[in-house]
Amino acid sequence: MFDPRDEGRPLDAWLEEPAWSGLAGADRPPLPPPPGAAGFLAYACPGVNGGKVLGLHPSVVDAAAKVWDLVVCEADGARRLPLKAPAEREPVIPASSPIVVALMGSDAIGRPLSEAQVCRAERLADICGGPLGRAIEAADLLALAIHPEGAFKGCPPSARRFLILNKVELIEAKAARTLAASIRRADPGLRVALASLALSDSIDELGP
Repeated sequence: MFDPRDEGRPLDAWLEEPAWSGLAGADRPPLPPPPGAAGFLAYACPGVNGGKVLGLHPSVVDAAAKVWDLVVCEADGARRLPLKAPAEREPVIPASSPIVVALMGSDAIGRPLSEAQVCRAERLADICGGPLGRAIEAADLLALAIHPEGAFKGCPPSARRFLILNKVELIEAKAARTLAASIRRADPGLRVALASLALSDSIDELGP
């Protein structure tokens, strides 16, 4: 994730401690408790490198979840590309996570299966089959959503899973809903939402 301060996002506090890094030793100080004010928003990280925020060790997030009302953690990034297939050690999802959300860009459909469109394109090709360079199909998003090595890899068994198919305004509405329905049939426990987050805050959720 990029430094939110550079993007002008409002924050009540910026909490930075190098010892919170996954590269640090086992002795990690906990995040300070919230001040008690309603609506207090803080951002915590071990530091910033090249404009990108360094990741917290999962144990720090687990401890914070016990004292903060809500903890939102980005477990993996996609270099701002529409799709991402996780590497061997990705994503890093804290064990305490009650909800895990995966985001996919529907605009990837029809584009080449390459590093220009997919973060770790070779991994996606392994999951979905077929050579690099071929056109990405709706079936590839389905496979990425339900494959054990796909979007929800490492998700705690007790966590509720949500998949957001974003940028649906760039594909046919019928195709978007057909894809969402196919994913729901393949994995009834996965909630699927159609979204156009750049144009609207509204989300059309499918499933219980």
